[in-house]
Amino acid sequence: MKKESPLTPVIMQAVGATHLLPEWRDLDVDVVGVDWRMSIADARMRAGGKALQGNLDPSLLLAREKCLEQANLILEEGTQGPGFIFNLGHGVFPEVQPEMLKELTAFVHERSAILLRGGEQ
Repeated sequence: MKKESPLTPVIMQAVGATHLLPEWRDLDVDVVGVDWRMSIADARMRAGGKALQGNLDPSLLLAREKCLEQANLILEEGTQGPGFIFNLGHGVFPEVQPEMLKELTAFVHERSAILLRGGEQ
């Protein structure tokens, strides 16, 4: 894929397969997506310098305070190194209220901006 379109970022995502991270180091991908079963800090150590995407447990979208608390921890870990994309570990349950998704999106934008400017942890 990279040969056909070398400027297009390629993301490898495999839910429940983070045990394969050491093998993914050699793949011709730019970003490795991890689910909520592995911390960003642990994934960063295993991913061999590749950018990371992940990893909020989508079930937390049903519990506002826990969701925002965990999102904050993920952002703090993710912004400790280069190349990080905040994302759900995988999917959204139908029971999740659209307002929660909007609130989470706003939180991620605001909090990551603070952290990337070197603001308080």
